[in-house]
Amino acid sequence: MATPLYEQLYTYIIEQIRDGKLQKGDRVPSEKEFAEQFSVSRITSKKALEMLAQANVIERVRGKGSFVSLDTDRSAPINLPNAVEDNSSENKHSWVLGVIFPDCSDSFGTRMLRAIEEQCAKSNCHMILKFTYDSQTIEEQAVQSLVRYGVDGLIILPVHGEMYNAELLRLSLDNFPMILVDRHLKGIPVQSVHTDNAKAAEELTDFLLDRGHQHIGFLSPPPEHTTVIEERVQGFITAFSKRGLNINLGYLERRLMSTLPSRQTMPEEVNADKRLLTQFIQEHENITAFVACEYNIALLLSKVLASMQKKIPRDVEVVCFDSLDRPFDSPFFTHIRQNEEAIGKTAVNKLLKQLEGKQTSINCTIGYELIMGESTHINLG
Repeated sequence: MATPLYEQLYTYIIEQIRDGKLQKGDRVPSEKEFAEQFSVSRITSKKALEMLAQANVIERVRGKGSFVSLDTDRSAPINLPNAVEDNSSENKHSWVLGVIFPDCSDSFGTRMLRAIEEQCAKSNCHMILKFTYDSQTIEEQAVQSLVRYGVDGLIILPVHGEMYNAELLRLSLDNFPMILVDRHLKGIPVQSVHTDNAKAAEELTDFLLDRGHQHIGFLSPPPEHTTVIEERVQGFITAFSKRGLNINLGYLERRLMSTLPSRQTMPEEVNADKRLLTQFIQEHENITAFVACEYNIALLLSKVLASMQKKIPRDVEVVCFDSLDRPFDSPFFTHIRQNEEAIGKTAVNKLLKQLEGKQTSINCTIGYELIMGESTHINLG
């Protein structure tokens, strides 16, 4: 097993002292200088210096730097506390992780956050949570405030429609420990943990095609610069193309806005989406099934269909991503259940590996499950 980078830096300073290249009172490199000299993240250099301070090898003076605190004799070994190799739970470093989400709900997000918190507790980590309400400005402020506070790493579910958040780009260039969940950002080499959304959307669409549906609608928010939506659109289209079927692009309605997270529910946006869906259904009366990009869109669709005296699944079948387990006053949809617990736990574990200076894969996809509900019990075969 490769020695973590922070241990290598720790050992480097010890050897410098043993060789007499560093004497008592000499200044040692700063976090930034260490990071630049050895091409590591500042969090790695920070941990190495913290361990040296805990072992009383150096003294850290606020505003001045770090200085060797030992009297050294070149001919004698330096007896140091075995800080690197002590793996007892009470001596493990307690990391502080920042978690940034647009929002969460019972249908998606809550289970993931709970899993993140549980894994942090098991790993002797502390967690600080901030919501962005799908605002890039608030997201940037959250990143800045958490980094200023001194968090050791970040777990972020990026806001919808984001291409390049300047703060995320800057942190990625600085090799700051960071994990994205649910989606990834094109062109930014940041590790991510998410569902294989294209494959899952293709499976949902195949499910409806196998049941004999030929006219299937697809509903989503605008997909631009949001990989999770772009990939679900692609999966929907791929299901048709693999069967050699022509797809009517007019069956894709991708302008729904009211289900996006925000600080408060906007009735005018909900009403606008209802009008949009009503018109869409009226213009495409031959559609017999829908793939909804998310649960809240499926729920909105069910209300619009009810207002038009259409019933699910008698008149129209509906499938979606995520769902409440057993809602009291709405359909239990046939849906893709994402493994939020695994996404959350994997994100924490991958971030901890980064903090320990270990290498992990850039993208990690987590499995999912197709759950049968009450919105597709017509056998059209």
